[in-house]
Amino acid sequence: MGLRVLLVQAPSVEGRHSEIVAPLGLAVVAAAARRGGHDVDLLDLNLHVDPLPALTDAIARSAPQIVGLGLRNIDPLANRRHSYLPMFAAVLETIRRALPDAPVVVGGPGFSMFPAEIMARYPALDIGVVLEGETTFPEVLRRLEDAAPRRGRRAPVEAAGLPGTLVRAEGDPGVVVAGPRRRRLRQASLDDVRTWLPELALDYGGSTTYAPAVGIETKRGCPLSCSYCVYPALQGCRTRFRSPDTIVAEVELLHREAGVGWVHFTDPVLNSPPGHFREVCSRLIERRLPVQWTGFFREDVLTRADAQLAVRAGCAAFQFSGDGTCDATLARLHKGLTRADILSAAAHAAQTEALSVYHFMVNVPGTDDGVASGAAELIDRLHDLHEPHANLGAIVLNNLRVYPRTRLSRELVRDGVLEPGEDLLYPTYHDPPPFQHLRYELEERHQLRDCGRRAVLTAPADRVAATPAGAGALP
Repeated sequence: MGLRVLLVQAPSVEGRHSEIVAPLGLAVVAAAARRGGHDVDLLDLNLHVDPLPALTDAIARSAPQIVGLGLRNIDPLANRRHSYLPMFAAVLETIRRALPDAPVVVGGPGFSMFPAEIMARYPALDIGVVLEGETTFPEVLRRLEDAAPRRGRRAPVEAAGLPGTLVRAEGDPGVVVAGPRRRRLRQASLDDVRTWLPELALDYGGSTTYAPAVGIETKRGCPLSCSYCVYPALQGCRTRFRSPDTIVAEVELLHREAGVGWVHFTDPVLNSPPGHFREVCSRLIERRLPVQWTGFFREDVLTRADAQLAVRAGCAAFQFSGDGTCDATLARLHKGLTRADILSAAAHAAQTEALSVYHFMVNVPGTDDGVASGAAELIDRLHDLHEPHANLGAIVLNNLRVYPRTRLSRELVRDGVLEPGEDLLYPTYHDPPPFQHLRYELEERHQLRDCGRRAVLTAPADRVAATPAGAGALP
């Protein structure tokens, strides 16, 4: 008969109109649970100005036997010291008051970065699902359904030992039993992953000021070794591909059934390896879908031909995450890039009609006066490259968020910047003096250059004879 399941996306943005994206991971898990015969409702608390009453109403409507919580982010990054965990605690308390005996399952990338820490901190959680939940969560439901007639208790000991889970022990809530690690989905299995995003996508139209609200995966995994990044831990170091036909079919489905005209390809790096990326672009060109897209590009493999191919396939904005601003900081971050790679990719992208957005980390370990002046020079160079074409979207400057079990955290402990075992659950950034204001100084430099560009674009016609056609339509 199946179980009544309520899947809840925990609050993961700082406001109703900032960075709200459709919960791709939770939708994939919901679709898998539905295929298992369960009655699944989905609630994204990010869509509600007052999330706790919305949660109470959803529980009353669906009367769930199981509640699943998606914890996408635990803080907003971008050097903001806000944490989503206090609201997460309030969400848990709301569920417990309404459903004191229902098992609560938590998963998502935010949880998977801190599984033991979050299970220890929140005893209201019964089961944690680590990493890919498409297989694990339906198995959890199957075990709980089989035990339901004889269980009559909240502690879901039937799920203990299941690969990819942490389960709270019966009779001792302070003990959490970890199952063995689950093998990641095989490459062929990714083409079987299905979402019900067309059902959701309409709710997210115009909901974000940051990025396209609807995401699509073309692959999982990242073989790079950037010192601060959690993608290899979350998705694995081996790249697993979805077939180009499956990807394009999903784009077409979203456009046809939900009117989606703007998507984000969610890969850590979209154009590496280049062969798969080119196949996806070729299929998009063949289908002639009126859908624009964006994604993160790797600088050292982007050729001029690939940049032009991407735009023909619908790319409206190149996202670059070079992060280091000079060879020294790139090496310190283990990016495997050079400053010349960043400028080469910028030159290729600038020659297209698409916008370019650049992301850099500021005040990384090893920053000195030379690094600071080099970062300012790089900002000027990027403006110089894009000004003739009026297609510089933004330069985004952030500080390093430090995560546990990363190379960066180990290096900071080695150098005495962090204490061994320091709690990183709440926002922790590397931003020591004397360059703790560098981010703002560089932002000011970028904004002043941008003001000069916009002044030219809005000047009287006799002063802008050389302005590229269409430049006035830039945001």
